[in-house]
Amino acid sequence: MSSAALELEAARLQLGLTRGYQLVRVARAGLRCGLDSPSLARLAEQSDAVLSKAAPLFLSALDELGLAVPTREQAYRLVVHDLKVRMARG
Repeated sequence: MSSAALELEAARLQLGLTRGYQLVRVARAGLRCGLDSPSLARLAEQSDAVLSKAAPLFLSALDELGLAVPTREQAYRLVVHDLKVRMARG
């Protein structure tokens, strides 16, 4: 996992296309791959995170990692690009 995966999840969050448990899963994967952030670690510890609790931790983690939350327009582009790539792979 790279910071690109976090940026894609941030795009999904911006568009209302993610859930709390998905943010937890991304946080755990990020930590396993060496991304280091106190908020990412706290998010990864959540067992049944609801979006209203997970989203602020995720946004704090992005900030700590120096990643920006995409605008809605950027988020649409990221999500559409991801869908195109996944469809091309089959």
